[in-house]
Amino acid sequence: MSNPKCPQCGALLTYGDIMATSPVFPCPACGVQPQVPGYFVIWTMNAAIAAPALVFWALGFSWQLVIVAELLLVYPTLWLALKYGKYVLRPRVKLYVPARSFAENLARLRRAPPGGRSEELQLRDRPRPPWV
Repeated sequence: MSNPKCPQCGALLTYGDIMATSPVFPCPACGVQPQVPGYFVIWTMNAAIAAPALVFWALGFSWQLVIVAELLLVYPTLWLALKYGKYVLRPRVKLYVPARSFAENLARLRRAPPGGRSEELQLRDRPRPPWV
């Protein structure tokens, strides 16, 4: 499988360009921000956390030693998985679309839709329930 390409300019990206801790990274050719899917980092971290425990459990260690091994080896395993997992798993690269901020979502809710009704919550205009 070949190196991933920038979705904007088509330049080849090296796996060293892809950040391990953040799904968003800059393209060295055009400067646009491509991203790997968010689930890639989550699955890599989960696998790195579970791997030491599963290996020592499969080797027949008692659960006390499995817990000790997990506590001692989780950080080195996590670092290795995040640093070198992109070379093994080869994530898909797509164009980064930033999420809307809270202020943008609030402004969108306050605008009236085409039907003319506002989407705002009208809590004071509602009648009180009979049990209150």
